[in-house]
Amino acid sequence: MAEGRAGMALAATETVRAITVRPAPDPAPGPDLAFGPRPGGTAGRRLARRLGTDVSAARVADALDRLGAAGWPSGTAICVFSACDGFMSVVLAARRGTSGWDVECDQWSILQDEFDRMVDGLDLAPGPQRERRLARACEAANGFFFAEMLPLLHARGLDGLAISGPGPLARLPYEAIPVEGGTVLGDTFEVFSLPSVLLAADLAVLGHRCPPRRALVVAYGGEAMPGFREEAARIEELWNGPLDLLDGAAISKRDVLDALGGDYDLVHLACPATPDGHDEAQGDPLASALRLNDARDPSAALVTAADLFGRGFSRGPVVTVSPARPRRPLRR
Repeated sequence: MAEGRAGMALAATETVRAITVRPAPDPAPGPDLAFGPRPGGTAGRRLARRLGTDVSAARVADALDRLGAAGWPSGTAICVFSACDGFMSVVLAARRGTSGWDVECDQWSILQDEFDRMVDGLDLAPGPQRERRLARACEAANGFFFAEMLPLLHARGLDGLAISGPGPLARLPYEAIPVEGGTVLGDTFEVFSLPSVLLAADLAVLGHRCPPRRALVVAYGGEAMPGFREEAARIEELWNGPLDLLDGAAISKRDVLDALGGDYDLVHLACPATPDGHDEAQGDPLASALRLNDARDPSAALVTAADLFGRGFSRGPVVTVSPARPRRPLRR
């Protein structure tokens, strides 16, 4: 159950998440919030008050119960990280059969300077060094997050992780963190981000109240990276509503551009990407492209930024992209 030390720890982290992802009920504070609350200032006192009273362990337990009632998968744990003053803290919540949740917490020491350097690498400003910065951050992240946790996760038989990390830790691509035996976390677990347990519970309830939403999924249909088709099939399995799936092996760029004008609430593009054409140093940003298949003719196989530039949608869908740059350039 979400009580005791673990429940209090989860409630504390939820309070911090609530401040950043949920609207505050009281009037907007003064300008001292522009760069964070100053100690002793009006915003600082309000923050301290909210930390002490906003989220109780009972409220978090109720949110977990609502998630369970909405069908939260038993093999997927909620994992909440916090780091401060040389310590990494984690709260892990997992379903206990159909009757409740097991919530536990742990803490281990970290080298704060090295951790701060890893966080600095999560700067997502565009540029030729961004991929290298993220790669170094992922290499370092295993020691901070999962070296201590993997035995526990394996012992519990988990296959999914909903990860909540504050501030810049929310930018870390956890699924790409190298863990053991040359694998990355995403090879063993289904990984996704969870801003807040309370927010997730609210969304679960709203999801049951809303009418079915219509989705479009475009998946790379070549043989070089079959994982994109598997991803699309998994989305089709999980989506609660009508879904149109376009397999890149059987369509052209024109088919995709025509479909994007359809009446969709969600558009998901699961295709390998080529940034700035093929030459990052002198490339054209509008030549950045998503590849649909292995056809040699770029006019049929590549959907470029120039193709999409200025195109409108019949409604305002949520558009998500899960590109992966091939280790070797796909033939053109």
